[in-house]
Amino acid sequence: MLTSKNANGFTLIELAVVLTIIGLIIGGILIASSMIRSSEIQSALGESAEFTQAIKSFQDKYDALPGDFSGATAIWGAAHAAAATCIITVGTTETATCNGDSNGRIANLDNYAVTYYEQFRAWQHLRNAKFIEGNFSGTATTAPYTYTIGTNIPASGLTGAGWKMMTVTMNDLLASAGSGADNITLNSVFNILGEMPPNVILWLGGRHSSNHNMTGALTPVEAYALDKKIDDGIPTRGKWVAQRSGSTCDTGTNAYRLTGPNASLNVCALIVKTGL
Repeated sequence: MLTSKNANGFTLIELAVVLTIIGLIIGGILIASSMIRSSEIQSALGESAEFTQAIKSFQDKYDALPGDFSGATAIWGAAHAAAATCIITVGTTETATCNGDSNGRIANLDNYAVTYYEQFRAWQHLRNAKFIEGNFSGTATTAPYTYTIGTNIPASGLTGAGWKMMTVTMNDLLASAGSGADNITLNSVFNILGEMPPNVILWLGGRHSSNHNMTGALTPVEAYALDKKIDDGIPTRGKWVAQRSGSTCDTGTNAYRLTGPNASLNVCALIVKTGL
């Protein structure tokens, strides 16, 4: 029996055309999404270079590290006249800040009420010196560990990520977790141990809700590609290393997890050794 041209339904040719169009649309979306993601990763790469240069320029100009600079309030004004109160006070003017303790380090943990604030004032000092752009509170969000991306540390062009800055020494890394001045949890930054001394580091990742660690913002495949482009592609050595937290990003044997369920999940935070 011949089929009427007015009969309901689609012919096989029409269905094929529709499916082809749908496939092209999906393919275009996937390509666009991939291009956006690649652009975000390139942004993070540029940010690491920008911030490293900003720290160096600050050192050259003021002979001090940002955040640790003891002459900051004389130049940009004090958030509060009393030093002990200043460190927990957001300035009433855009540039009002606090002095660091001038010990040559951007403090990270240590005593919250004394030097922990330096890692947040550091971004403010860089901004005040016009080496970076942004608006930073200069204080911790809540004691003793919490930071907020876009409030006291800069947001990255990488979705959901931000940058922390601090000084880490070999003594910190070799000390027991939770003890010693400016110690950071050894398990979190285990991979920073290597042939290149850490000193000032930049830490790229997502916000952790309860402590000073960062959550993953890159997949192991993305982290590997970024590491390989800039460094050696190995998560446990060199200038770029992976934050080690439960070994979800790396295998524990000098390799990123490029296969398996974690390969496509945002489980990697990266640490950049600035060499400063």
